[in-house]
Amino acid sequence: MFTPQFYIEQFQMTKKLIVAQLYSNEDVRSSINTLIDTQTQVATQWTTTTLLLAKTLNDAWFGKSNS
Repeated sequence: MFTPQFYIEQFQMTKKLIVAQLYSNEDVRSSINTLIDTQTQVATQWTTTTLLLAKTLNDAWFGKSNS
């Protein structure tokens, strides 16, 4: 099964490929890629936190899960 991290990375890689095709200036591409890398880190943190919170709430409401 694919993890949320897989989908985040694939989406961000697609953005980088599009940026590489649209901009020939290396400084612009580098700046945009830095922004995309930052977005990736934030999305990963939010996803990890959300999944942990969902598991914690599930455990609290329904008892400990086996996962």
